[in-house]
Amino acid sequence: MMKILIRYYIYCFIPLFFCCKHQSVSKNIGKKEFKKKFQIWNAKTSDGWEETHRTEFVYTGNLLTEEISKKVMTKDSSLFLTRMYHVYDKNDRNISTVRERWNHDQWELIVKSDFHFKDDLIIKRYDSIVSNNRVSMNFTDYVYDDKNVLLSEVTKTVTDSIQTNLNKITYHYDHRRLAIEKEFPVWIDDKWINARKMILTYNDSGQHIQTTRYNWQNNMWRENIHYEMEVDDDGKRKNELWHRVNEKNERAPFMKIIYEYCPS
Repeated sequence: MMKILIRYYIYCFIPLFFCCKHQSVSKNIGKKEFKKKFQIWNAKTSDGWEETHRTEFVYTGNLLTEEISKKVMTKDSSLFLTRMYHVYDKNDRNISTVRERWNHDQWELIVKSDFHFKDDLIIKRYDSIVSNNRVSMNFTDYVYDDKNVLLSEVTKTVTDSIQTNLNKITYHYDHRRLAIEKEFPVWIDDKWINARKMILTYNDSGQHIQTTRYNWQNNMWRENIHYEMEVDDDGKRKNELWHRVNEKNERAPFMKIIYEYCPS
C-alpha cells in the first residue's frame, strides 16, 4: 500500500503541485500578495463538516519557508503528516524545496526539488525521489513562448543514464493570458496518452473562481472533481467547496477548504 501511495504522489501530486505553484506566482505579478497562515480541510459527514487536516505556513520575512501538515484526530490532538522546506537565493527565488513525511516518529525524506532559473523564469526542475531507501531522478523542462508565457512542462525520468518521458503539462490561455485549461498526458508505449485535464474559470477581475477536473475514461473526458472558490474584493481566497461527480454525473459536496491569513 505504501508503494502505491508513493507512486501516486510521484506521478500525480508532484506535477500538479508545481504547476499550481508556478501559475500562482505568475498570476500574482503586479498584484497584492496575501500570506496564508492556515489551510484547513473539512470533510462532509452526516453531522456536517468535520476538520480532518490542517497545514500551517511559516514565513521568514515575506518568504514562505516551511509548510507543516497535520491530520486532525480530535479537537485537541493531531498527528504530523508532511512538511516542506523552501530555500531561496539572494534574489528571493525559490531554488530548492524539500518534502518529508512523518514515519515511525521521525521525518523521512520523500522528494527534494531543485529549480534552475533564467532571469526570473524557472527553466528546469530536478526531483530526487526517495522510495524504499533508493533514490530516483526526474527532471522537468519548462517551455515558454517569446512573451515568457508558460506553454508546457515536460518531465522525464532517468534510469541507468537513459532518459524516458514520464508526464507533461500543457497550458492553454484566454485573451487575458489566464490559464483556462491544463492537460496532463502521460507517456505510455512511446506516445503521449490523455490522462487528466483541468478547466479553470475566472471572474471579470481575473480572479480564479472555479476548477473542474476530468479523467480520460473510455475514450472520452469524464468529469471527476469540481470545486468553487469564494474570494473577496481584493482577490483573497476565503474557501473552496469541492464536489465529487458520481456515475450519474451528479455533483455532491465532499470537502471544504478554509483559508486563514496572517495579519496585514
